[in-house]
Amino acid sequence: MATTGKVKGVVQNLVTLTVDGPVAQNEICYITTGGDKLMAEVLKVVGSDVFVQVFESTRGLKVGAPAEFTGHMLDVTLGPGMLSKNYDGLQNDLDKMDGVFLKRGQYTYALDDDRKWQFKPLAKVGDKVKASDWLGSVEENCQPLKIMVPFQQKGVCTVKSIAAEGEYTSQSYHASIEVELSDGLNSEQLNGKIHETFALVRNSVEAELHGATPAVTVTTTSAAPQSGNTGNYSHGRKGNSNNDAPASPKQIKFLLDLARNCGITPEQIKARFGVAVLEALTRTQCSRAIDEFSGKVVA
Repeated sequence: MATTGKVKGVVQNLVTLTVDGPVAQNEICYITTGGDKLMAEVLKVVGSDVFVQVFESTRGLKVGAPAEFTGHMLDVTLGPGMLSKNYDGLQNDLDKMDGVFLKRGQYTYALDDDRKWQFKPLAKVGDKVKASDWLGSVEENCQPLKIMVPFQQKGVCTVKSIAAEGEYTSQSYHASIEVELSDGLNSEQLNGKIHETFALVRNSVEAELHGATPAVTVTTTSAAPQSGNTGNYSHGRKGNSNNDAPASPKQIKFLLDLARNCGITPEQIKARFGVAVLEALTRTQCSRAIDEFSGKVVA
């Protein structure tokens, strides 16, 4: 289960929490007060006491208010559209806000998933590529943005497929590459390579859906890579997302977009999982729904 806590003390935007499980330095948590969820970042961990900085007003926050930790750190969403946006320090898109100021507890997604960008492939099927090699290019404001093989990719890979030149959204599939195995591997080494590749793909998909960072980089690249996260962990946590934690805003948005394409309403989703609001879905529930709906989408 996700680590939870309760407010122990409040001094302006610095809050002390008492927690019931492992917490990482720089991990993000949400403190609930008056129906709003306030985003905060862990500054220090001392035993079961966690000191966090809340990114907005703590007015009305009281001792005993609940908090829940996400299992991931503050990250940045990268992709086409960044150069045309106005962001605050948390990468909220200020053009999407209601009124002059963001409401407390209100967060917006950084990119426009529905906007299409002209993609030009720079590699072809059969090409040998390695980390940071260019696979394609997207132009924004006359600035070419390169889509590259992930920096953490090891060894030489072969391009298996690549999208044709055309317009795509920032969430579209662009290319896949295949890792080459060295000659002369014995059966044990080969099984290890297969396991490593399987873990690489699984961790990357989980990271994309849960808003976290994979321990290893996926062999499938997109126009919106996720930023890397590092940190010092307390109580032995390894940095993997907890599937029982609340679904991330990005995961819920992806689910809603997928459901809309399938003709499924938010009310049907809530009824399916017995929740009052979509924000109450866990990562496991959200992932299960995404898997179910993906099979219903008509290409």
